[in-house]
Amino acid sequence: MKPVPGAITTLRFEDDCIGALADRLADEAARRGGDLSRLAVVFGGRRPAMFLSRALGARIGGAFFPPRCFTMDGLMEHLLAASGPRRRIPPLDAWHLIWRLAQERAPGMLAGRGSFSRFAAWAAEIAAFIEELDIEDVPPDALLSLERGAEIGIDAAPGVRDLLLNLTAIRGGYHRLLEERGEVTRGLTYLLASRAVAGLALPEFDRIHLCGFFSLHRTEERVVRELYLRGDADLWFQRGDENWPSLERLAASLGKPIAPPPGARKNGPAVSLWAGFDAQTQVGIVRKIVEGIPDRAGTVIVLPDAGSVIPLVSEIAALEPDFNVSLGYPLRRSALCHLLGCVFDAQRSMRDGAYHARAYLRVLSHPLVKNLAETGDGAPTRVLVHKVEEALRGEGESPLAGSLFVRLADLESDESIPRLAAASLGEMGIEKDPGALAAALAAIHAAALRAWERIESFAGFAAALESFVDVLVRQSPLERYPLNLTFADRLLSMAAGLAESEAGNERFEREEIFKLFTRMLERETIGFSGSPLRGLQILGLMETRSLDFRHVVVMDVNESALPALKGPDPLLPRRVRLELGLDRVEQEEEIQRYHFSRLVAHAETVHLVYSDREEGEGRSRFIEELVWRAQRLHGQLDALPVRRAHVPVRLSLAQAPVPKTEETLRLLERFRYSPSSLDAYLACPLRFYHAYVLRLREAEDLLEEPGGAEIGRFVHTLLFETFTPFIGTRPRIDKRFRKRFFARMEELFAETFERRMRSDAFILRQVLRVRLERFLDAEAAREVEAVLALEERFEGGLPCGEGERLFSCRVDRIDREPGGGIVVIDYKTGAAEAPGGVDALARMEPARESILRGIRSFQLPLYCRFAGERHPGVPVRAELVDLRDCSRKPFPKDPSAFDEAMARCNEALERILCEIADPAVPFAASEGRWCSWCPFTAMCR
Repeated sequence: MKPVPGAITTLRFEDDCIGALADRLADEAARRGGDLSRLAVVFGGRRPAMFLSRALGARIGGAFFPPRCFTMDGLMEHLLAASGPRRRIPPLDAWHLIWRLAQERAPGMLAGRGSFSRFAAWAAEIAAFIEELDIEDVPPDALLSLERGAEIGIDAAPGVRDLLLNLTAIRGGYHRLLEERGEVTRGLTYLLASRAVAGLALPEFDRIHLCGFFSLHRTEERVVRELYLRGDADLWFQRGDENWPSLERLAASLGKPIAPPPGARKNGPAVSLWAGFDAQTQVGIVRKIVEGIPDRAGTVIVLPDAGSVIPLVSEIAALEPDFNVSLGYPLRRSALCHLLGCVFDAQRSMRDGAYHARAYLRVLSHPLVKNLAETGDGAPTRVLVHKVEEALRGEGESPLAGSLFVRLADLESDESIPRLAAASLGEMGIEKDPGALAAALAAIHAAALRAWERIESFAGFAAALESFVDVLVRQSPLERYPLNLTFADRLLSMAAGLAESEAGNERFEREEIFKLFTRMLERETIGFSGSPLRGLQILGLMETRSLDFRHVVVMDVNESALPALKGPDPLLPRRVRLELGLDRVEQEEEIQRYHFSRLVAHAETVHLVYSDREEGEGRSRFIEELVWRAQRLHGQLDALPVRRAHVPVRLSLAQAPVPKTEETLRLLERFRYSPSSLDAYLACPLRFYHAYVLRLREAEDLLEEPGGAEIGRFVHTLLFETFTPFIGTRPRIDKRFRKRFFARMEELFAETFERRMRSDAFILRQVLRVRLERFLDAEAAREVEAVLALEERFEGGLPCGEGERLFSCRVDRIDREPGGGIVVIDYKTGAAEAPGGVDALARMEPARESILRGIRSFQLPLYCRFAGERHPGVPVRAELVDLRDCSRKPFPKDPSAFDEAMARCNEALERILCEIADPAVPFAASEGRWCSWCPFTAMCR
């Protein structure tokens, strides 16, 4: 007798699927005396089962035995369990099996990557591909056809072509090995269950309800069809009036239509569009939306991108304490995995047993490391780490200052680091012995760095990981954030799995271990704990399957996040995937559009939030479809207006002027001015205040690439040392001098820069050499009677009203020229400014801004003034020499107008000095092009 198929119930998107199922099961419970244990319900996820239990409880109103609920994975495992227990193979073991099979069946695939460590990444792709073949039940005939195609030439990489030629053998061998080991993959579980279901009786169930499914894999479709046609299962679907190809294909397979019933809701949900400019703005918008929803228990916030969950929760927790998060948070985003990434980078940075200083400091400065309670409390470790950083940056007297690469032993033997740390702790009232601090530094090095240096296998990697995580759990503030313990537990379980795998003792290159483990982390997600039946819900899109909410808020509704589609397959050409029926890009888009449409259709209010940054992706095609429908319905283009986020920001363009106190005025009376300090005031009085009154300066970081100031000091030192023998004589720039000059340049460069730059030092050295060769060529062509002085210091007084102000400066070089005159030379390796001509000086007004435009810099006029006092009766001029191109900027531009130019410069100088001393004139910011390189810009914003 032919079995009677089960029932198919099709509901509209607007209907409550779980409620309808609960109604039917409640009637069944009444007939069964409250015992539903011989019924099974299968959902796409775990959460609907909880909502079903709640709905049944409300309808039955008393005690009952619930139905047995499965996910599709659970149903497949239940079907397969009839043939005996099997365990899921760990990823590393699966990759190892693929490697063994490649050695036996397709050695051409191993060309250039014969060892497992080199082949593992490739094996991971092949294992994933075979799993896809299994879950879609691609038959051997299709693979044989593909292999014949590979023989005649499919456009693919050589390794891929070898794979395609041997795919049937590798897949068959993989299945046989798994069978021998009593292991399965998820794909093989589906394949075996779909093949076994036809001959498998299910006496434990009177009826199975398959609820809320949409697009099925071929193996799933076979199981559903078999259970339905033989009358074991009733099927529940939801759909709207749109065309859904996946449902049409499934209906054809079942031999019965899946058609929506009449009675579509006339008025759809109230849809609102919100635009922000980044994730934080979107979070702020969502908070504002939730504040306006009174029924938060019937509200869901959907996150297509799980990376937004932490900033969202930080906002929502203050607003609504009763909320539940249920989506997979990527393990790779955790603080622990970030620290592991820093450790891996530090290991990669090693050269000859020394770590790159910056990579080393990133490990030590990580919050989980610098707060280790190695000495009983985290404070000593923080101070110790700061002293290590200061030593490497050159803020102390450590011999390691500025080292680009550092050895752990050198750091541990540097007694100044723990001594300075102990002194700082003493000032904080914490007494620590320098020896204990030195031991703490060695312990940190052992766990965070040394343990990873000689890893040669996954077993060794697992041991280092377990030891490191154990130290962090015991001594770091890990537990202050509850999820960190969950992250740590997952890492430890991963480490145990690696150590126990059959490839655990296989020899690997360390870099391959890091890459493979990072690849494993990419697939790991952590579930949040909470009550899915109470309060505000925060879910991923796929977690909303079969669930209904009155108020729906969706974040990140941008094309890059919704739909979330995978990129091109790195293994197979698209043509191959199409031939095998595995091209799921369009199907994935349809799946996400279906669940989005179903969720939106049932809601009363829908808020879609997206980012509209110019450089980002546009809003999702799902929004565009809703907008198009609204425009057709209402007959107007602005049917769904966009509300844009407005974040009020008040920025002061400049710090309020700083008044001159009595203490400041007394300091200014004693202050010894220099050309640099006067130029600083001329450009910006507030900069003068920060640099010369408060005496603030940027901390020199010897780990940074050498800046202009350091290169300038290097060049000035070199020129002083090499030209000193010419003082009192005419300089001779001959071959002998050039040889001596560049030999000293190499020595000085090695002392100054090479330890910090290593591989890229040759670029700076070559640039300097080329420019200095040009400078020597220009010097050889100059007519100079004698070098009178190098690095000459001038001191004196400058008139200021009825008094005078102290002044000092140092000039780079003074030469006597033919004719008896002298020239004061100032070398520049960066930007150089000289006063304008007499006409520009004549147009100056008393205001500082006008003086700045005319004089630009007091440096050359001051040099001329004091050189003239040192050499009375001798013609004096000055010039800037730009060492970048050997150009020269003289003062005055017209030598015949020397007296007039000096008079105007002296008058302007006195005005500026009097303004500095005037108590009524505060130090005010002056905005200009120099703000972009001013070290104090952040202080006056």
